[in-house]
Amino acid sequence: MRQAAKGPRDDFYCWQFEVWYPSEDCAYRHSNQTFPTCAGCFQGRMNVRYISKGLKVPVVMTPELKKESA
Repeated sequence: MRQAAKGPRDDFYCWQFEVWYPSEDCAYRHSNQTFPTCAGCFQGRMNVRYISKGLKVPVVMTPELKKESA
């Protein structure tokens, strides 16, 4: 994981862009396909799922979490 700046609203680490990011923004970008890379992103899909169920988004989506979520 690259050492990236983390803002007060940033609650998860985006592996695609290697930045800390607000999960709500990620979910919005994924759902609305605002950027091609975000449209097909696994983390984005999982953030949408977690937020829609009222769950806390994992801070970092590790390979172990990917297996559990599949």
